[in-house]
Amino acid sequence: MASEKKDAGKDELVEQVKKFAFFGVAVSTVATLTAIVAVPMLCMYMQNVQSALQDEINFCRTRSGSLREEFTRLEHMRKNEKERSKRQAYRCCSCGIGPAGPPGQQGNEGTPGNDGRGGVPGNPGPDAVDGDAVPPSEDDFCFETAPGY
Repeated sequence: MASEKKDAGKDELVEQVKKFAFFGVAVSTVATLTAIVAVPMLCMYMQNVQSALQDEINFCRTRSGSLREEFTRLEHMRKNEKERSKRQAYRCCSCGIGPAGPPGQQGNEGTPGNDGRGGVPGNPGPDAVDGDAVPPSEDDFCFETAPGY
């Protein structure tokens, strides 16, 4: 009888160890499958985040380089501003003034003046070189716009 109780106790212990081993194998299988799926997904997510951040960093570097160039150019222009002299603009085109009004009354006829003496013709100038152009005058820049502008 004592031997049967010992065998029953051993059988019960064996069953407990079997359940514990089965539970351990099941948990490790779930953990392994989770690692097989989750680790690559996590790596892919981190790579996407890194790529997006790298694009943002490159954009910021480009913009900061452009700003630095613009600040340098602006600083150069401000230095030249002291050397520039102010002058009066003597002419103005009518593009911003508007259309002409109606003609006024005819004025009184003036007295005829004396004709002046003819001048001596000047010396001829040098021949133009190919590619030389006549500099534009202020009248060349006038253009017509719609009324009201």
